[in-house]
Amino acid sequence: MNRRLFLERSSLGIIGLQTSAFQKLITTESKTFVYISSWTKGAPGQGGEGGIHVFSFNHNDGSLKHIHSIESELNFGNICISHDNKFLFAVEEIKDFNHKTSSGGGVYAYIINQQNGSLSFINKQPTMGAFPCYLSVDKETKLLVIANHGSYDSIMKTVRRENGNYEVIKNYDDGSVAVFPINEDGSISPITYLDIHEGSGTHPFFQQSPHPHAVIFSKDDSFAVVCDKGNDSITFYSVDKNNSKLSVKTVYKTTVGVGPRHAVFHPHAPYLFVINEAVSSLTSYRFDAINGTITEINTLPTIPSSFIDTNYPADIRVHPNGKFIYGSNRGHDSIVSFEIDQNIGKLTNPLFTAIQGKTPREFNITASGDLMLVGNQDTNTVSCFSIDAKNGALKFLKKTDNIPKPVCIQFLNS
Repeated sequence: MNRRLFLERSSLGIIGLQTSAFQKLITTESKTFVYISSWTKGAPGQGGEGGIHVFSFNHNDGSLKHIHSIESELNFGNICISHDNKFLFAVEEIKDFNHKTSSGGGVYAYIINQQNGSLSFINKQPTMGAFPCYLSVDKETKLLVIANHGSYDSIMKTVRRENGNYEVIKNYDDGSVAVFPINEDGSISPITYLDIHEGSGTHPFFQQSPHPHAVIFSKDDSFAVVCDKGNDSITFYSVDKNNSKLSVKTVYKTTVGVGPRHAVFHPHAPYLFVINEAVSSLTSYRFDAINGTITEINTLPTIPSSFIDTNYPADIRVHPNGKFIYGSNRGHDSIVSFEIDQNIGKLTNPLFTAIQGKTPREFNITASGDLMLVGNQDTNTVSCFSIDAKNGALKFLKKTDNIPKPVCIQFLNS
């Protein structure tokens, strides 16, 4: 079973977005565009309705107006935009790149039209690993770093030991971290570095093998930080931009069985926050930017104690003012928020807000910090909330329908 099929629930009937031709391109006064990636309707790469969908965004009422969609047959997962807003990069979350069995996933580059938000294809590269699920670009747009998650399924292999006895063993996909140089025109060069993770954890399904699930750069690009939910590790890699490579600086082993999934740095204080998928919790760490080490401050659950059903938290974001942090709960179908003590990094005062849909995978906050968009994968909708800057509370504003299986949401202010 691959990771995509395991996480999906029964699909709902949806109306496909118009993709045969561009609609009349629309810009708003603020020229804010929203890019939303989608998994395909069927198995990864099958059934259509995947790709990337571009919208204009109205700050006044939180509404989205569809501009155009591309690559409906591609099973796009995480996307990121270069810091100069020129390029968009996306991982194709599959195992059969270019329709070749077990050839891994793909990474794609697009140039962004600053006037209307439209995307034009530049090139693509194989990620050299199955089901890439996260990518990040450095501030100078020189490097892409990608987490190759691998699938949950295995193949059986029979071996004969020296004593003559036969034994059945399981082989899993590699979980790995890959680096790709970016050229001045936004095109992606072939891979220059690959680190294959090892180890496992105690969760009977998620942790039979390594599963790198997120990679982010530190604020000064000195480190690339990778969460591996399969082996309970957070790895800090030193970044060598001249040679387009990484080197392991330190490896932090979390509490056994928590499954660290996504991470985010505080905007101005020395804190790193990690959401833990296997146990529904969020951890605050103090970050040593010189040595690439972290020290746990505190951990709080992302769901109420009264909730006993299955829940898998996913994404994590810090408010631009640095006072609040948010996480998404798939199962409880909510966004949890915590206050952040600016002096010591401690998390307090959890609040839970229903997302008006099902299975919130990723979400994002406007640069102004006043609005949040949440992608609801199993209801094919995106919910918009206003954010109270005083206490971080969310208030539901409206919902946009007919957005197929939204995965990742990115804003661009042109």
